[in-house]
Amino acid sequence: MPSTFSRFLSNGSGALSLSDSWTGFESFSVQRVPCEVSYQERIGSPGNDTSGSALSRKRQRSAMVQPPGQLPPMPEIGRPESYYAKVVHLAEQQGQTHLRESAKVGQYVTLALDPSLSWDEKLKYFRHALKRHCNPPAYPDDNVWMFYRELAALVRQHCGQEALRLASAEDDMYAARVQMGQERTAIDDEAEQFFLNLMSTIDQRPEWFNEEDWSQLKLIRDQWI
Repeated sequence: MPSTFSRFLSNGSGALSLSDSWTGFESFSVQRVPCEVSYQERIGSPGNDTSGSALSRKRQRSAMVQPPGQLPPMPEIGRPESYYAKVVHLAEQQGQTHLRESAKVGQYVTLALDPSLSWDEKLKYFRHALKRHCNPPAYPDDNVWMFYRELAALVRQHCGQEALRLASAEDDMYAARVQMGQERTAIDDEAEQFFLNLMSTIDQRPEWFNEEDWSQLKLIRDQWI
């Protein structure tokens, strides 16, 4: 039985982007598994004040005050940098190391998602978050070890999403150029340089990508190189 991923490789109709090769408006290169965990409080849920200012204050109190020995939740992504700075400051005052590291991860991932940054600039933030703020202390118990593993997975998730977003846009542009009559040979060198910069290596998965996103990136790349 032919592979479902082979439709775009040899359909006899010329070059297509990956998103064009799927029916029913599917897009393989950007399809994501729905996240089962929400780090946002639901506005309007029972017992919650639905005013924006009250909700913001409640979130800040929740993030900044943790009972002794309790691990903080995964950080919210997309908050103003001043928010993360306040959490870090209070965590340092209270000696809450895990809360500080969580806030730092949220800060650097949020910075990396700035659409005005180049991929190299984004990657610096992702790598810094992984290297400096996703490492458990010596001799952690199981809960602490899992907490830092989840922090690292959060960084990789957002890093992979950004890389796939950029790769999908490039894939669409190359396909459009071929459809307008440009020779594939004129795109090969450009595509090779783009994907080498985006993925850093040819076949060895870097630590800042998870396996699923890495596999999808290779699939997009291999259509043009």
